[in-house]
Amino acid sequence: MKEKKSQSSETPGLNVIQPQVSERTKWEIALGQSMGDLADTMRELVLVEKLTGRAGLPQRVCLAFSDALMCAMRFSGCENEK
Repeated sequence: MKEKKSQSSETPGLNVIQPQVSERTKWEIALGQSMGDLADTMRELVLVEKLTGRAGLPQRVCLAFSDALMCAMRFSGCENEK
């Protein structure tokens, strides 16, 4: 008796078209990864704070980022006008 060849789950000659990823989706993916990295870094800062006994380390880093962002807004002319 001849053995039957099992067919693979893929159909030969079938072209699969991958959907195009928009620039906005790429930006959102990159932002999500960056936010994940930032959250990991802040967790590490909390751990360093606990291990070294230096109080307020994560808060000082947040303040430094906030000041840097405010300066960037001023340089770009984005600050609110009263």
